[in-house]
Amino acid sequence: MQTALKAVGITMNISKLSAAQFQGDLGKRSMQAWIQSGLGSFVDDPYYQTFLWYGTKSVINWFKYSNASMDAALAKFATVLPPAQKNALALKMQNQLNKDLPAISLGEPNYLIPIRSDISGFLYEPDSLLTYRLLSRK
Repeated sequence: MQTALKAVGITMNISKLSAAQFQGDLGKRSMQAWIQSGLGSFVDDPYYQTFLWYGTKSVINWFKYSNASMDAALAKFATVLPPAQKNALALKMQNQLNKDLPAISLGEPNYLIPIRSDISGFLYEPDSLLTYRLLSRK
């Protein structure tokens, strides 16, 4: 990562931190950048994601992202909306986040799980757990 960033003119200084110091620094929002895994969400809902991460006062907005239009959209998103309006607002927020780029995902795991053609209902959850309740054989 350090070499790749250097190629585009960014100097990356790496500091090794204890887990306690790392978490403390995240809580103080004092870190400029970091690499962390396991931040995938367990809830497949755009409001949940944006509420946790991308509001100015969001609880895990460790990178100090602040955008007035995103805050306004979050306030609107918190109300119950018809699905079409909710989807349109989610798309608007995603486009804003793509423009602002407050966080960069370096990669996602590539899980390959072979399943016989007569098996259906297999579900691999975002929290890396397998769900068997819908599993059946044809």
